[in-house]
Amino acid sequence: NLSDRLGVAKGDVLNVKDGISSGNAAVRLALGETHIISENIAFFESHGVDVKALESSSADKGVIRSKTMILVKNLPYDTSLEDLTKVFHGIGGDVPQRILLPPSKTAALVEYGHATDARRAFRRLAYKKFKHVPLYLEWAPMMSREQRA
Repeated sequence: NLSDRLGVAKGDVLNVKDGISSGNAAVRLALGETHIISENIAFFESHGVDVKALESSSADKGVIRSKTMILVKNLPYDTSLEDLTKVFHGIGGDVPQRILLPPSKTAALVEYGHATDARRAFRRLAYKKFKHVPLYLEWAPMMSREQRA
C-alpha cells in the first residue's frame, strides 16, 4: 500500500494525530495515487505497452493489441513475482518469456513466445481466483512504430 511504499505510517499519509485529521486527506491520497499511476505508465511504456490505449474503448479499431502479451490487473498488494511465475508457469505449454511486475504491484505484464501459449493462459486464467480476488486479463495494447521513435 501507499504508506509501505513511502516508508511511513498510515496515519502520517493521512496526517492523523490522536484521531484528528489536519488538512485534506483526500488530496494527499489523490497525489499518492497519481504518483503510482504515473510510475506504472512509465514502467509499462518502457516495455512497449501503450497504456493510454487502455483509456479508449475496447471497440476502438485504432488500438493494436498484442497476441502474445497479457496485461494482468486486479492484483493484491502482496503479490510477488514468484506468485505470478507459479500461476503462469502452471498452465501447460511453453512458459512465459517474461513477467513484468511494477513496484506498485497493481498490474503485471506477461509475455509468451507464441500466440497459442498466450491464448491458452488467457482462457485458463481469466477471472480465476488469485489469492482472494479474480484475475482480470486483457490483451496488452501495443505502441505503433511511430510512437516508439
